Amino acid sequence: MYDLSTKKLTQIPTNVNAAYSDIYGNKIVYCSNFPDENDNTNIYMYDLSAKKETQITTHASGCSPAIYGNRIVWEDDRNGNYDIYMYDLSAKKETQITTNPSASRNPAIYSDRIVWEDDRNGNRDIYMYNLSTGQECHTTNKSDQYDPEIYSDRIVWTDIRNGNPDIYIGFVSNVSQPKPPVASFSASPTSGNVPLKVQFSDKSTGSPTTWKWTFGDGKTSTLKSPVHTYGKAGKYTISLMVKNAAGSNTKTIKNYIIVNPAPTKPVAAFSVKPASGKVPLKVQFTDKSTGSPTTWKWSFGDGKFSRAKNPAHTYSKAGKYTVSLTVKNAKGSNTKTMAGYITVSKK
Repeated sequence: MYDLSTKKLTQIPTNVNAAYSDIYGNKIVYCSNFPDENDNTNIYMYDLSAKKETQITTHASGCSPAIYGNRIVWEDDRNGNYDIYMYDLSAKKETQITTNPSASRNPAIYSDRIVWEDDRNGNRDIYMYNLSTGQECHTTNKSDQYDPEIYSDRIVWTDIRNGNPDIYIGFVSNVSQPKPPVASFSASPTSGNVPLKVQFSDKSTGSPTTWKWTFGDGKTSTLKSPVHTYGKAGKYTISLMVKNAAGSNTKTIKNYIIVNPAPTKPVAAFSVKPASGKVPLKVQFTDKSTGSPTTWKWSFGDGKFSRAKNPAHTYSKAGKYTVSLTVKNAKGSNTKTMAGYITVSKK
């Protein structure tokens, strides 16, 4: 540190490998790997008044700190990607500011506003988070924008929209304000037998950050795209509520999921029309079986057969004919036989 008033140069801290410093009032923050031998860095603060160094983080993953008042912000890759964290010296509380799986880096802070660079949209944009309102907003230019700083309502950053690095300035009022999300979803399958396992997929727009599903059977989920199994037959209304910093939205689809009873062994039954008449007699056979059969085999009593569900058959000779129907499904089979059911007389 160099003091302009006293023209005095001071080394802070005295241990090795300290870098990326920032200062506010009598507080200096920096990252250091001391005493870590693996070059992992933590965030430290040095109080000029108390002449005391305090270690802020212990995860060996923090760097690029900035400070305003009693708030320290930094980038941290403890979760496998870089997020922005904040530590409140007064409350002695750490808060994770970003949770998006993108790289959020190089934060700066002024008052209750935190800015950083973020590549969640493919290129680096400048994001800002307001601690008072909980709102997050960002710049929208398609060029790479990085290394932001903030003072009052002015944000400056490096921008390569012209093919080379330039310095741009923007105002908080000109930064794109977030909009509430619009809920949308799909499911597969939407019908089937008990037990029915359904994959729900979030299709919402507007970058929601939280989800709440209601499956219509008293169960809920806060996952983005959950799987749910229905154990009872019925029709189920599905709703999804999504939220982000700007608001929330809900979509409901009535009777979207239809769950049928589990299959049971079928019971064969049928009717005919007409049951009697003169040669040639055309008869319509109608399946009346229960238990959701999947195959049918009719025997018309004259040596002819059919595997249609509701066949028509013509008798060409007089006589009495015994009709039988065998039905099957995954649970078994059943046969019904009606002796002399069809009576065919001569012309």
